[in-house]
Amino acid sequence: MKLALALALAFAIHVDAQGPAELPALKPDVAVEVHLNAVKLVDMDGTRDRMAAAIPEQIDQGKAAMRKRCPNCDPAFFAEWGKRMVARLKIDDLVNVVVRAYERRFTNDELTEFLAVVSSQKTEKPVPLSPALKKKTLDLMPAIMGEIIGGCAEIGARLGGEVGDEIEKEHPEYLPAKPKPDKP
Repeated sequence: MKLALALALAFAIHVDAQGPAELPALKPDVAVEVHLNAVKLVDMDGTRDRMAAAIPEQIDQGKAAMRKRCPNCDPAFFAEWGKRMVARLKIDDLVNVVVRAYERRFTNDELTEFLAVVSSQKTEKPVPLSPALKKKTLDLMPAIMGEIIGGCAEIGARLGGEVGDEIEKEHPEYLPAKPKPDKP
């Protein structure tokens, strides 16, 4: 089994690296206000912080899954993989997945309402979500979560595979020797 395939399967969800927060790129078909409100919501509701806080655990889970698939690999492989993943995966790539999911499903007015609700949670008079937006959010939640999890998994798997391939080329000694085919 090719190691890159195992890496792609093993590293399936949220990881990130340190760095300053940058606004994700605006899609051409999205109004500027909608985009800016979606970005602001992701920052205000704690999504960015939660994603960043999940990094160490996610990387550990990725390494554990790879160890199961390759128990004879040198532990240095997993250590190097984790180090490179932390250095190269950017939080903004993951946050952008969330922003896009919100942009696709909510209007500017709805995002403005979400922002008002989130802002009010820190006050003595929290604002409730309107019944219509609450229902819409509940109805859309499975699709939103599926898009976010799938998008983040795709980013992590793609980068995990690239990193694994690089390490495999640079340090073939980290991998178990491949059996030589018998000659007839």
